[in-house]
Amino acid sequence: MTPAFAARRCLVPVDAWYEWQVTPKGKQPFAFARPDRETMAFAGIWESWVTPGTAKVLRTFAIITTAANATAAPVHDRMPVIIRQ
Repeated sequence: MTPAFAARRCLVPVDAWYEWQVTPKGKQPFAFARPDRETMAFAGIWESWVTPGTAKVLRTFAIITTAANATAAPVHDRMPVIIRQ
């Protein structure tokens, strides 16, 4: 288990996310949002590190993904982990 996954978890507030599906005409974006359009939270991890060769501190995060549910699966094989309210 990485240190960030063990100790630096976070919530990432969003109102939607996009997945891209490959079609014969190119990539097609699909937006996924709650039916009530309320904000949702994704599971994330964060890290703070110093850029090599500088003293600049960067703070970054990554969204945790999982296998797609029945709604997202026709478009993509994975999706963000959505945290229940």
